[in-house]
Amino acid sequence: LYRLNVQRNDETNLNKKRIVSLMNAINSYVVIWSEDGNMFLMNNKLKEMLKPEVLEWQSQDILPILFPQGFVNYGKSGMMLSGVKEFPLESRYGTQYVSWSSSVLIFGNDDTDRMIISIGFDITENKVIRQQLNKTNNLLAAKEKHYSLAMNLSEIGIILNEHCDEYFTISKELMDMLGIRTDSIRIYDFIELIHKDERMMFESYLKSARSNTLRIDHYNSMDLRIRSYDGKYRWYAFRYRNSPNGQYGMPVIGGAIIDISKDKEKDYLIERMAYIDE
Repeated sequence: LYRLNVQRNDETNLNKKRIVSLMNAINSYVVIWSEDGNMFLMNNKLKEMLKPEVLEWQSQDILPILFPQGFVNYGKSGMMLSGVKEFPLESRYGTQYVSWSSSVLIFGNDDTDRMIISIGFDITENKVIRQQLNKTNNLLAAKEKHYSLAMNLSEIGIILNEHCDEYFTISKELMDMLGIRTDSIRIYDFIELIHKDERMMFESYLKSARSNTLRIDHYNSMDLRIRSYDGKYRWYAFRYRNSPNGQYGMPVIGGAIIDISKDKEKDYLIERMAYIDE
């Protein structure tokens, strides 16, 4: 019986050496641990990453450094076995983020000798990039919100045609101003909204813009009566600039549309008062 136990222990030690050798051949963090905390093996890559003083600790103290306490309650490894886990880890190089994937490993000849093997991948760089992207997205979202609010308060709408097709892309502000339900409208249908007395002026602009005969980066404007959300014509200033689209090699057609109805009413009253005075 004694010889049988010695032989079994020798086989177990040999298996451990082979497994440690295999662990060291893996270019990732590898740890094999038992649910009762009595078994704990790390590969060299993981040891090189941990703080030197941590390596002096007992295995049951090192494990919570790798995995949060709630994920490693001895005798309850289900949390670690239920999918990939990401945890921060205080290493000798600072805070690193490690993605752990765990599975069951039967160690030795006894099927009840159940171990957990966890393989970790350093995702610190990806994590930092994701955090920076999230921060940038949040800043862009905030700027877009502020931009949208500013456009709403200033009652400025936008129409654009970047591909020389038959549609204008319009901003939400212009949708509200003109009572248009979608963010695109056929150019012909937009022209139909313009009062017939100003329609020819807008069509002349379109023709010049499409033929690229307008001065590059030169601002200009025209006053147009456009049928609005209430079915009535209101005065708008259409401010535009001819800009080439570098991506498609075609001109960008469109510009800003600003409600100037109150200014027109004021100008009309001033003219009428001047006429009465005469």
